[in-house]
Amino acid sequence: MNKKLPKKPKIILLANDKVGLEIAKYLKQREENIVGLVLHPQTKAKSTYEIKKAVKTKNIFYADQINSKLYLNKIKKLNPDLALSMWFGYILKKEFIKLFPFGCINLHNSYLPLNRGKYPHVWAIYKNSKYGVSVHKVDEKIDAGNIIARKEIKIKQTDIAGTLYDRSLKEIIKLFISTWPSFKNGKIKTIKQKDKIATTYFARDVEKINFIDIDKKYLGKELINNLRARSFSNRTYAYFLYKGKKTYVKISLSEQPNF
Repeated sequence: MNKKLPKKPKIILLANDKVGLEIAKYLKQREENIVGLVLHPQTKAKSTYEIKKAVKTKNIFYADQINSKLYLNKIKKLNPDLALSMWFGYILKKEFIKLFPFGCINLHNSYLPLNRGKYPHVWAIYKNSKYGVSVHKVDEKIDAGNIIARKEIKIKQTDIAGTLYDRSLKEIIKLFISTWPSFKNGKIKTIKQKDKIATTYFARDVEKINFIDIDKKYLGKELINNLRARSFSNRTYAYFLYKGKKTYVKISLSEQPNF
């Protein structure tokens, strides 16, 4: 079982985008004690104004600052109990993690330990692997800490990367909200991840599946899954070369209508 937190734990909230905003609102509705807020730098931030408005703290830090000794000391002086990394896109270093006696919690849109790292929705489609969302403890490895909760999301035959990603955001918010009260009260038994079955991907890895070789023979399923994995509603990353120039291609799928 995880350790029971103090009644009003001092929380450092690391938040970005719609997921971070919705969870910030939820925590404030519960009157949780958020003593500090960490945001993405302005060039990479989303929903920053709304998150600040929801949290209402004077102790605001930025992701490109928190690993410096100056800002680590400032956070330490707040005597925080726990860090919540809610759609925060930066790796947390050992010096930061050690500030929190109850650790750090992170969200990841995969069914851990599968598809750790970047773009798990892409790899779930491309590799035809089990997919879902997870709440987990943070350690020094990428998305490798003990699992607090996870939920499987079935991949539909009509899903592309964009639709699967959008659905995962809704489910990960629901999962955190349903898990937080039990976690706070020390009623959750965490699960150690099985490294033997884990898969991890980096941002650079998707570049290897962007290129479609039009002179290569593909199985139909292989090619369709490749295109699904790189297609979004308003953009695509899959391309082929024609006369030395890139031509981008994406796929759209629909079920047979019932007449």
